[in-house]
Amino acid sequence: MSLIKWRKREITTAFCSMALVIINILIFYLVWEKYYSPLYYSRFFSIGRYAATAVCFWLYIYLGRLYGAFWLKISRISEIIYANIVTNVITGGILYIVAWIFIRHLPNILPMMLIICLWTVMACVWVKPAIMVMNHYCAVERMVIIYDSSANYHNGKNILSRVTWRFKVVGEICAGQNVASVMEQLNIFHAEAVLLCDIPTDLKNELIKRCIMENIATYVQPNAGDYLINSAKSVQIANMPFLFCQRASGSSFYTFFKRILDVLLGTIGLIISGPVMLIIAVLIKIYDQGPVFVKEQRVTLNKRVFDIYKFRTTKVNVNIRDTAYKSLYTDDRLTPIGRFLRRFRLNELPKLVNVLKGDLAIVGPRAEEPKEALLHEKEMPEYALKFQVKAGLTGYVQIFGRYSTSLADRLQMDLMYIGQQNLAWDMKMILATIKVIFLPEGLDLVLDGRVFTEEEENNFGQANT
Repeated sequence: MSLIKWRKREITTAFCSMALVIINILIFYLVWEKYYSPLYYSRFFSIGRYAATAVCFWLYIYLGRLYGAFWLKISRISEIIYANIVTNVITGGILYIVAWIFIRHLPNILPMMLIICLWTVMACVWVKPAIMVMNHYCAVERMVIIYDSSANYHNGKNILSRVTWRFKVVGEICAGQNVASVMEQLNIFHAEAVLLCDIPTDLKNELIKRCIMENIATYVQPNAGDYLINSAKSVQIANMPFLFCQRASGSSFYTFFKRILDVLLGTIGLIISGPVMLIIAVLIKIYDQGPVFVKEQRVTLNKRVFDIYKFRTTKVNVNIRDTAYKSLYTDDRLTPIGRFLRRFRLNELPKLVNVLKGDLAIVGPRAEEPKEALLHEKEMPEYALKFQVKAGLTGYVQIFGRYSTSLADRLQMDLMYIGQQNLAWDMKMILATIKVIFLPEGLDLVLDGRVFTEEEENNFGQANT
């Protein structure tokens, strides 16, 4: 892709996104000025309106980028609208607290609800023209897939099939040839971008250098080694630069405050969800007189096995070890209450006790069963790298992984988190989890509009056990 074309795409995206931001900030200012500003406590009156608008501007952009409200290049209309709804509700909720601080008593919530509704209407009106502008000014990139195995090729093909409005596959090249030959074929295809699907490291490094020199955009599917290098520290030995790699171990500052954050959020979560958990327990018991909780073994830091508790969602005396994939809506093992609990992840509320005990963190890799972990490690020895950190309630895989995400891809997501773990990254994961909680199971299947292969369905089932 030429530099001019890349700049045009970035400018178009920014222009379309800022159009929505400006309109919605104006809506906020007008409604806020009419209903909330006259109620300010005297000391806030002169600066309150500007401070609230500045907070709104920052929150709206930050949360919009976090949830994908402006992802015009790769997201569908329904995904963008859903992301905007989540962004609007959370931003509005925080701003209502700001109004409470400025006014010094609980204000009328209806004006804030009006703001959220108007923001959502504007997002629905904006998204279609914005995508049309993107498609008009940002031509589809000519993409070539470079692979070294049929599995990697099909994986790359499936990924690109979900974004056909942004990439057009014009060719495929097997990596079993020299770099000069590959570059010659890229010129024949008039490639503007390439997708490197987990090809050998030596060839990958050389192709990246050549593609950069030829001004061909390069998308690299990383492997475990790439994530380890990415998390390495730069050091100097005898005045020469080196990359220093070691087992993941956060700083003492990060470890201490992460534990403080886990205890704080775990305690708040238990206090807030306590009445809900009591009602759930009563309903489960009344339904069939069976046990309220189920105990399962999971693996965490350094492969330590611990017991985890969840609300029972299946009928009494059913085979919960049945590994065949069954949809949330067709699984006859689930009770009506259990189906509702799984739909909104409420069956996992008792895990907060494990957070307080120190078995789990709020953010970390997905906690797996010992047999499952052992099986994955035999299939992929580098899978053991995910046990460098404590397992978590939420994390990169739980948030951004799809139902069809393969084992290798899930490991890459975990290593991405492990390689750059910090408090800011943890807070981003926690905020992003809010979107997942209310995302209907299988929505991405509907949005894709395609039928999964048997291998993908198996991955689907593994991802949700």
